[in-house]
Amino acid sequence: MQTGMKIKDITRSKFSKTTLTIIKLLFVFLPLLIITHYLQGSWYQLSQHLALIDWRLVIIAWIFFVIYYLARSLSWKLLINNLGQPLDWKSANHVWFWSELSRYLPGNIWSMLGRVYLGQQQGIPKKTVATSLLLEIIFLVRGASVFFSFFWGLLPYHNSSLAHWLWLIVIPIIVLLVSPNLLIGLINKLLKLLKKSPLSLSLRRLNLLGLLLLYLLGWCSYGIASLITLKALIGPINVSIFWMVSAFVIAWLIGYLSLITPMGLGVREAAAVVILSPIISAGAASMVAIATRVMVILSELSILAVLAIVRLNLRSAFKSVTGLVKKYWPELILIIASIAFFVFFSAYSVARQNNFTTGQFDLGIMDQVVWNTAHGHFFQLTQPGGTTTISRFDIHADLLLAIISPLYWIVSSAKTLLILQVLVIVLAVIPLYLLGKDFLKNRQLAMMIGLLYLLYPPMQHAIGFDFHPVTLATSLIIFTFYFLYRRQYWWYAIFAILTVSTKETAALSVIMLGVYALIIKRDRLVGWLTIFLNMAWIYILLWQIMPHFRGSGEQNASAFLLYYSQFGSTPGQILHTIFFRPEAWLKYLFTRNNIRYLGQLLLPLAFIPVASPIILLAIPELLINTLSNNPHMTTISFQYTSIVTAFVFLAFIFGLRNLLNLWKKPHQLKMATTVIVISLVLCSLFSFRQWSIISPFRINYYSVFTDNLSPSATAEVNYLAQTIPSADSVSATETILPHFDERAHAYLAPAGFNLADYIIIRPGDDPQLTVPLSLLQTKTTSLAGNHNFSLIFKTNDLLVYRKDSHD
Repeated sequence: MQTGMKIKDITRSKFSKTTLTIIKLLFVFLPLLIITHYLQGSWYQLSQHLALIDWRLVIIAWIFFVIYYLARSLSWKLLINNLGQPLDWKSANHVWFWSELSRYLPGNIWSMLGRVYLGQQQGIPKKTVATSLLLEIIFLVRGASVFFSFFWGLLPYHNSSLAHWLWLIVIPIIVLLVSPNLLIGLINKLLKLLKKSPLSLSLRRLNLLGLLLLYLLGWCSYGIASLITLKALIGPINVSIFWMVSAFVIAWLIGYLSLITPMGLGVREAAAVVILSPIISAGAASMVAIATRVMVILSELSILAVLAIVRLNLRSAFKSVTGLVKKYWPELILIIASIAFFVFFSAYSVARQNNFTTGQFDLGIMDQVVWNTAHGHFFQLTQPGGTTTISRFDIHADLLLAIISPLYWIVSSAKTLLILQVLVIVLAVIPLYLLGKDFLKNRQLAMMIGLLYLLYPPMQHAIGFDFHPVTLATSLIIFTFYFLYRRQYWWYAIFAILTVSTKETAALSVIMLGVYALIIKRDRLVGWLTIFLNMAWIYILLWQIMPHFRGSGEQNASAFLLYYSQFGSTPGQILHTIFFRPEAWLKYLFTRNNIRYLGQLLLPLAFIPVASPIILLAIPELLINTLSNNPHMTTISFQYTSIVTAFVFLAFIFGLRNLLNLWKKPHQLKMATTVIVISLVLCSLFSFRQWSIISPFRINYYSVFTDNLSPSATAEVNYLAQTIPSADSVSATETILPHFDERAHAYLAPAGFNLADYIIIRPGDDPQLTVPLSLLQTKTTSLAGNHNFSLIFKTNDLLVYRKDSHD
C-alpha cells in the first residue's frame, strides 16, 4: 500500500510538472502566435513602414535602452552599498549584467540565483544579496507603478473621472518609497509570510529618495527608448508623450509579473499590443512590440560584450577559440556551409516568389491545398485550369501538405513552404555526417560527404523549382535510414510515415528500407512490418482512396498513371506488364536520355555509389522515372530526383567505405584516400560548373533576384494580395496566381473569368498545361467589352479587373 502511494505521488508529481510546463509554453507561445498572426495579416502596410525606417532614431533608442540598463545596475550597486557592502561600479556591473543574462531561461528565479552566486564571488554574503534582490523588486514594481497615474489619467481612449482619484494610490506609494520605517516594515512582513527571519536595515530617507529618482530615471529611459523605436518604425503619433512612455512601462511591468515566462516573453508583447492597438493598428502594435524586445536584447548584449572585452584576457581567449577551431574544424566548416546554403536558397526561393518566377504549377497548387486544410477544408483545391473544387487525392496523395498545414495558423504564406523546404533539405547534413563518421571513422571524410550533398546539382534544382512535398523526401529518407541503422525504431516509424506522406509511390522506397532491415539488419519484425504496412498503404491509396475521389474504377487510381499508359491503363495492368512482360519495358531503360540522366546523378560523386549494393534500394524510384513517358522525370531540373538523391548518398557512404577497405596497409590507404578525394573534388567541381543552379556559368539563374514586373505593377499585386479578402475569388495568370491562392476559389486564367470577383492578367503569361496562349489572349481582349467588369489598373505588364457588383 505504501509503495502504491509512492507511485501515485510520483505520477501526480510528474503530471503536475508536465501541466506547469504546458502552461509555461502557452504563456510564451500563444501571445507570440497571435502577434505573428497580426504581423502577417497586415504585412503589406508594415513593409512600407520598414522600407522607410529612420535609422538615426534607432540609434538614439539604443542609447536610451543602454541608459536604462546602466541606471538599473547603478541602483543595485547603491542598494548593496547601503546594506554595508562596499562594491565598485565595475564589479557591480559584472555581477548585475551577467546574472541578468540568465533571464533568458524560463522563470525569473534564475537571475536571482545568478546574482547570489556572482555576489558571493565578490565577497558579498548570501543574505545581503538576497536582501538587495528583495529591495530591487520592490523598487522596480513600485517605481513602475508611479507611471500608472500618467497612463490612466492621460488614457486617450478613456475619459473616466476615476483618473483624478488615482493620486490617492500614487501618493502612498511615493511615501512608502521614501519612508525608511514603512519600507522596512513592509519587507519584514513579506519575510514573515515567507517564514524568514526579519531584517534590520539602516536606510536613510535621503538615500531612499535618491534611489527612487534613479529608478524613475531608468523607467523614463526605457519608456522614451520604446517611444523612439515606435517613431522610427511608423512615424509620429498624436498622443501625449507622457502617456506613451507610461504605456511601455506598464507593459514591461505586466510582463515582469508573469514570473513563469523568461523575461516576460510573449506576455509583455501581448500587453503592449493590447494597450497600443486602439491608437495604432494591431499589426503596427505587434511590430513595435517585437522591435522593442529586439532593441532591449541588443542593448543588453552590447553592454555584455563591452564588459567581456574589459574583463577577459584577450590572448587566452584567442587561444581558447583557436583551440576549439583546430579541434572541431570539420564540424565548423560543415555548419558554416549549411547556414550559407540555407540563407542563400531561402533568399533564392523567396526572390522567385517576390519577382514572379514561381507558378501556379506547382507552388500555387500546394499553397492553396495547405491554406484550405488549415482553414477546415481538408485537402481541397480549385481544379487546375477549371472552376470546380476537387480533392488533392484527385491528383496526388501527398498528405504531407495536410501535416504541415498548422504552420499556416502562424504565417499563412507560400514563402513559409519555400523556406520550410530549404530547412528540411539542409538538415539532412546531420545524419549524413553522423553516418559518415560511424562508417568511415574519419571526421574529415564525413564533412566532405555533407559538403558534396550541399553542392549536389539535382538536389539544388529540386529546391529551386517551387515547392513539392516529395522534395522533402530526400531528407526524410536519409533520417529514416539513420534511425533504422541506429535501431531507434520509434523515430524510424515517425520518419517512415512522413516519407510515405510525400507521394503515393514513396511507400515503395520505404518497402526497400524494410528489405534492408530484413536482410542486412536482421530485424525480421521491423522488416516484415515495414513491407506489409507499406504494401497495404499502396493498395489502399491506388485501389480505394484515389479512385473514390477521381471516380470509380481502377483506371482512376491516379493521374500519375498516365505517365505509364504504354504499359496499361490501371495499376494492375502496369504491374502485370512489369513482372510478366519484361520485353515490353526493358527497351525503355537504356535510351540515350536515361543514360545521360544516370550520369548526371552519379558523376558528381565519381560513380562511387555503384560500389555499394545500397544503390539497389533506389531501383523502384529509378524505374518510376526512367520508364515514364514524361520527359521531365528523366532530367535533374525538377523534383523527380528527390527520392533517388537520398539513396545515392546513402550508397555513396557505403561505397566509399567499401573502396577504402580494399587497402589494408596504412600508406596504401592514405594514397587511396588522397586519389579518391581528388577525384571527388574534380567530379564535383565539373558537375557544379555544368549543372548547378548557382553555377557562375549559368548566369540566367540569377535573374530571379531582379523584378520581372514594373515597380507599379509589383506594388499593385502586393497591395491586392494583402487587401482582397480570402472570401473573394480571383482568376489570375500562371505567375500571378501564386500570390492569391490563399482562398477557397483561385482560378488559373482564363478559367473563372465569369465567376471571379477579381481578374488579374499578366499579358504573355504562359497558361502552362491548361489552354493555348492564344486563347488566353483572346479571352483577355474580350474583357474590354465586358460590362460586368471595370478595369481598375493597367500597365503594359499587368491588367486588373474588378466585378462591378463586387462591394
